[in-house]
Order: sequence, then structure tokens, then C-alpha cells
Amino acid sequence: MKSLSITAARVGMLGGLGLALSLTTAATASPKIYNLGGTDSTGDPVANYNGDNPFLENGSTAYQDRVHVYREVPGPLVGDVYLETRNSDKGQANYSLSFDLAADVTLYLFVDNRMGDNDASNGPKLGGGVMDWVAALGFKDTGMSIGVDEGNDGTVDNHSRVYSLNAVAGHYSFGAQNDTTAGGPGNRNMYAIACGEPVPEPATLALFGLGGFGLMMIARKRK
Repeated sequence: MKSLSITAARVGMLGGLGLALSLTTAATASPKIYNLGGTDSTGDPVANYNGDNPFLENGSTAYQDRVHVYREVPGPLVGDVYLETRNSDKGQANYSLSFDLAADVTLYLFVDNRMGDNDASNGPKLGGGVMDWVAALGFKDTGMSIGVDEGNDGTVDNHSRVYSLNAVAGHYSFGAQNDTTAGGPGNRNMYAIACGEPVPEPATLALFGLGGFGLMMIARKRK
């Protein structure tokens, strides 16, 4: 198990966005998130990492300001770094979140199934004014879901769909949730973000499947 390598001085008093950063991962190589910033409902500074925050697993705290915890965490996400946003920010029209990545990673975005139509039985209905920035950034629906136990009593009350983005090192900005469609913004959970190792492209996976024979054939073609 490795601890995340991060420039701690840049995580401290950054002001403007209330986030707690879970910074431990079981991955073999640790992605790096730094320069957290943005605008939320509290104006509190980013919380300092004290070494006690858990990596993403069943029972991990979902939000800074709720007792909600994650359940039914998909296997590929277990051990990933994740950001604890504030659930109270789900209705903030001017909300923003930004950070820098020091390496190529896979970003995961958790979006409440009720987004866009207040229907928990299907996936979010994004676009048309509902979190348009998700598609604009290039996030794709993975088909995976993560459960949210809102009372920390062992019962999953709602699910969020997991979207992913193969992200290169650089600066990233995320917009507001603030879904004003049926049910209103209060009848959702706020989105959240996790950060894991890059997922190989399909062509790369196919090459791995060919093993030594595939590598030999490519080498011969290059001669």
C-alpha cells in the first residue's frame, strides 16, 4: 500500500472551498492532486490532510457535512483517492471546484441517479441545462454505480452513477450541480470525485492479450 504523494503546503489554507481530501490509495503508483480551489457555500478553507483519512472503500465517509457513507463500492474504485465535497452545496448555483493533476489519471465522477428527472430507478439525465459540463469535459458513463447509505445504518438509500475520464496532467475545473428540474436540487446528493490509475486504451489491452507474440509481430513490422 502506498500513500499519495502531494504537495502538502499547497493543500493547506487555499480558501474558498470546503473540501476534505482523502489521500491514501492502495494503487501501485499514486496519482497527485494539488492546488484545490473553487467557490462553495461556506467559504471555509480546504481541510488539511492529517494522515487519518481513509481511501475509498465500503463505509468511507461520503460528505464533510453529513453522516452519509459509501456502500457497494465498485471493485475498480476500491483504494482510490477521493474528494469529500459538502452535500449542502448541491443547490449552490455559483459552485465551482478546481484542482491540478500532476500525472495522467482516471477521474471518476459520482452523479446521483435522480439528476434530471427525480427518478432513482434509472441513471442521471444530464444535458439541457443539467450539469452540461460533464459531457463538455469528456466524461463517459461507465455503467457502474456506487451506493450511498444516508443514515450510516447499513442500508443503501440511493445510488450514484459513475462516470470516468482519462485525464492528462493539468488543470481541471468542475461546475455546479444545482438541478432545478423535478424534485428540485435538495432531493439529490451532491456529486463527488475519485482519482485512480489510468485505464489502458482498448488497443493497449488487446496488445497485452496477444502477449509476447503480439510484441514480436509489431517488432517485425518495424524492421
